[in-house]
Amino acid sequence: NPEIDARIHHGIELYRKGTLEIKVETESGAAVEDAELEFRQLRHGYQFGCNGFMINQFDSPERNLAHDKAFSELFNLAVVPFYWSDTEPEDGNPRFAQDSPKVWRRPNTDECLAFCEQYDIDPKGHPLMWHSFIPEWLDGNQTELKLRWEQRGREIAQRYGTRITNWDVINEVIDEDRYVDKLPTDPTDFAFDIARKYLPEAATLNYNDYVCWGRNQGRSTAFYAFVRRLLNDGKKVDCMGLQYHLFGTRPEDMVQAWSREKLNPCNLYSLMDLYASLGLPMNISEVTCTAHEALGDERLEFQADVAERLYQIWFSHPATTGIIYWNLIDDTAYINPRRPEWNENIYKGGLLNNDDDLTPKPVYRRLSNLINQEWH
Repeated sequence: NPEIDARIHHGIELYRKGTLEIKVETESGAAVEDAELEFRQLRHGYQFGCNGFMINQFDSPERNLAHDKAFSELFNLAVVPFYWSDTEPEDGNPRFAQDSPKVWRRPNTDECLAFCEQYDIDPKGHPLMWHSFIPEWLDGNQTELKLRWEQRGREIAQRYGTRITNWDVINEVIDEDRYVDKLPTDPTDFAFDIARKYLPEAATLNYNDYVCWGRNQGRSTAFYAFVRRLLNDGKKVDCMGLQYHLFGTRPEDMVQAWSREKLNPCNLYSLMDLYASLGLPMNISEVTCTAHEALGDERLEFQADVAERLYQIWFSHPATTGIIYWNLIDDTAYINPRRPEWNENIYKGGLLNNDDDLTPKPVYRRLSNLINQEWH
């Protein structure tokens, strides 16, 4: 589509580059003529991220090092898990410290931050509140629940508020309001109020959801209306997180099911333009590009083609601040323990193979070419 190609090209030129004038002078202020200068870009201002759920998760030191190398060579942001049931499986014993018991896909917070500091990677906390991953031990009436949720928010803010400045405040509320038995009444308002109360003013507070890529009908969507209501009510929403997972439908119907919405660049731009009209930046907060076997022999190239095109589209839009891929390695995605049929590993959405050396898939090499070559 020439129009889409043009928007990608001009958007990247206009919004991802800057201009500057350089004057080379002696100590006395005299101009140095014909000076030769050499520049080296150290890192991106744009956030290219991934979840950090596999930090130090392997028994093999070599595989952990392979993970760290692949992660740090592509990404400058890591999502740090704060799922309550996994960070505090026992009441009063949170898994923050590096000597905490190991939980699969849930590295403790301190080791995540040590990883980020070692590789100059920005941490992002996810999430402060969600209807999933609530501890079984949590119970009580509304007054008691509010006290416990507030206590949790306060403890996290006191320990990490100055070290993590980017937070998903609450996750997936729009279509999931039936899961409220252990949440405070009006959980979104409550979560943003607690975040604003305890986190530093400079912290970035995100609302994160997957209900965002449907058709733009009448200049509104459920996501748009929900965020607009929060802003009208004076909530400190600093950024919108738009999840983008290519799963959730029958594998044999995937491409046809997504063709009008998630795989339609015109629709993606239309929705991003709509959300940008709220005056907030947005990050593409959770990305899964599938290489499911139902796609046939070309599934790896399909995954690489789709990811490359999506990153170009998202990177070119002026309101985006980052793109966060969700699972770096195949076969390390989420499996619902209560509904084992919900197994995100079948979509083979990782960027690396789950072999001994964690070898890169074509999609990793394609994204690396964009991030480390074309856009660097």
